[in-house]
Amino acid sequence: MTRFYKYCLWVFALCVAGASALWGEDAADRYGDALRERSAAWKNVSEEQRAEAVERLTAIYRIVRDDGNGDFRLRNGFWTDFKTALDEYDTFIEDFAATPFAAEALYQKSVIYTQAHMFDDGFDAVRHLVTVWPGSDRVGDALIQAFMICEALRQGARQRRFGGRVPWLIDREAILKLYEELYKLAPQAPIAPRVLFQKGCLSHEISDGFFKGELKQDAIDAFEMMIASHPDSSLVPEAYLNLAATYRELCQGDVWDQLAATRAMNYYTDFYNLFPEHEAAEFAFNASEDLRRLIADNRVATGDFYYVRRNNARAAVIFYNEAISTAPDSESAALARSRIEDIRAGKRASMTLIDWIFGRYPAPVTKDFLDAPSQKSLEHMGFQRADSLERAQDSSKDDDRPAGGDESPVEESEF
Repeated sequence: MTRFYKYCLWVFALCVAGASALWGEDAADRYGDALRERSAAWKNVSEEQRAEAVERLTAIYRIVRDDGNGDFRLRNGFWTDFKTALDEYDTFIEDFAATPFAAEALYQKSVIYTQAHMFDDGFDAVRHLVTVWPGSDRVGDALIQAFMICEALRQGARQRRFGGRVPWLIDREAILKLYEELYKLAPQAPIAPRVLFQKGCLSHEISDGFFKGELKQDAIDAFEMMIASHPDSSLVPEAYLNLAATYRELCQGDVWDQLAATRAMNYYTDFYNLFPEHEAAEFAFNASEDLRRLIADNRVATGDFYYVRRNNARAAVIFYNEAISTAPDSESAALARSRIEDIRAGKRASMTLIDWIFGRYPAPVTKDFLDAPSQKSLEHMGFQRADSLERAQDSSKDDDRPAGGDESPVEESEF
């Protein structure tokens, strides 16, 4: 058995060595073969141009790439090799600007810029590629490269300026602009939902900082656009949850306006109705019930304001009924029912200190709830009573009857 295991290990070592030797072939040559195969279907490119372009791109590729696996490896120093490759790509783009090979050079430039943490320049290369060569087969890869740039910046990668030599300050709000521009470049691309989702998440993260609360609206806009524009995306459930959570953070208590609470409740309700099998469905249901109780508390607080401070029982009953209909099983609903019973029994609210000093607030009378046009009679507003309309019709018939009574109708031939 020992010999058998040794034999197996020996065979395995040979296989690994053979695979390594195969993979160890020049990565630049493999890149050139793939590029030559891709460019075979490109029109308006002569064989001479194709051969020269592939040869030059392969040579530039070899400057900053490892011969074995194609990873970045710098032979003469970071700045020397990167700058040499970028200058060569710029020259190549000038020479082959009218051919699809220019798009390939732009993509490779964006990859090198990203490797050097010169993210702005890398994004500019992607923008140039997508704008000038929208039909290139590198557009999808370029958009992914731009998304990787945004993600690297979002996760804390530091931008480099002045040729990649000086680390620069992190500006997270500038990353939002990159996400927005990336979405505008390809709003229907497969990566578009992810771009909007990540933009919303980043806006939400930044909004937790000092004096950045207004960015919560940017997060809401991004999540809502993603749901509306890409309803079939796998990220829609997470967008619903993040959207509801963002609105929930805008709630400030039961005595404040509850527009944010109402929208958060609606999104939580939509979530557990649309995705009942999702692992967060129970959480969404409980969250919506908590918000429903919060809204009911607000309705009771508003009703108490009219009942106690404005001496307006009619308006108070309206808000108490809203509290009951919003959360019928809550404590607020029970309190609202007791308040309505007190009002129906003719019980007045307890007097506040201001009431003891200045007297109760004047109770509204019926005319306060009626507008001027409703006080006019129907006849003055252009309507007619049924009996007066019948009399008018009878009088019009009498006027149409001939005065003599015996005159024969006029013949048609007389006209």
